[in-house]
Amino acid sequence: RFLDLDFVFQIVLSLFAILFAYDAINGEKEQGTLRLTFANPVPRARYIIGKMAGSFLALAIPLLVPILIGALILLLLGVPMRADDWVRLAIVVIAGFLYFGAFLAISLFISTRTEKSSSSFLISLVVWIFSVMVIPRTAVLVAGRAVDVPSVDEISSQKSRYAASLWQEDRNKMNGYKPPDGTPNEKLMEEFQKFMQKIGSERDKKMSEFGGRLNEDRMNKQRVQERLAFGLAMVSPSASFSLASMAVSGTGIHLKEAYKHSAEQYQSSFATFMQEKTGQTPGGGIIFRFSTDDDQKKKKAINPQELPVYEFRQDPVSASLGTVAIDLGVLALFNIVFFVGAFVSFLRYDVR
Repeated sequence: RFLDLDFVFQIVLSLFAILFAYDAINGEKEQGTLRLTFANPVPRARYIIGKMAGSFLALAIPLLVPILIGALILLLLGVPMRADDWVRLAIVVIAGFLYFGAFLAISLFISTRTEKSSSSFLISLVVWIFSVMVIPRTAVLVAGRAVDVPSVDEISSQKSRYAASLWQEDRNKMNGYKPPDGTPNEKLMEEFQKFMQKIGSERDKKMSEFGGRLNEDRMNKQRVQERLAFGLAMVSPSASFSLASMAVSGTGIHLKEAYKHSAEQYQSSFATFMQEKTGQTPGGGIIFRFSTDDDQKKKKAINPQELPVYEFRQDPVSASLGTVAIDLGVLALFNIVFFVGAFVSFLRYDVR
């Protein structure tokens, strides 16, 4: 896997957090230093807070220094970084601190609930494996089983069957076509072409509406599936950190929807342009086209400079703050709950 910032936080620092805190209490008891410490008038609350703060700073400071150096190198090399980009980087770093802080609190809590440091290390490692490896993937599998989303092939098959039925209806209309009474012979072909254009437009409209309903239904089911998967995965600090970092960096699941919406808008504008220039929509079918030499002379080549240009604009960081705030809140909740659990447990811990 590529050694990016997400990997450093999610795998490396979370393991370091376990190594720093798995024996913070029971290890001291095994060595006898815990009993010696409390032979002096040391408040237990101050001791457990110092353990948590010391472990956190021991991890945070060595990480923050290279991040700041890397940011300085970006400035020196002239890498274009907008204010929005610096905010994104800062939020990712904050999320990372909360993430390995959660594993520090979990390991500290386990250390106060076990007698031997070997037991606390094994339990902490199992919790890490479930958090990083098992729960996120299981959440996806459970959501996939719970919500049935039709595949693209199934949607295409339904569209093909519906298109075939519409084509059969149009064939029946063509077989029963009669030109308006009193139509001159030289206008028969023109009238038939108008008729074909009319039923073709009606067929395209029905097909568009049918396809839109199928796509919308699939998209709604997919959103329900995604929300369920993310909701189940949020019991893991790893999933919460990944969701927060992806959302703030602009690579989350919302990017797919934003890009699709942007592409659909461009497709619509391009189709309008082509219809104005050629009289046909891109990809639209036509049985035949009646034209004269005069029509051929009037045709003009399309100027490529007039073609609508596609441009995708990324949403500002403010657009994702709502989603990121939830994920950061979940990470902060992990820190608070497990540290409070470790704090309460240590107040009743037998230091002898």
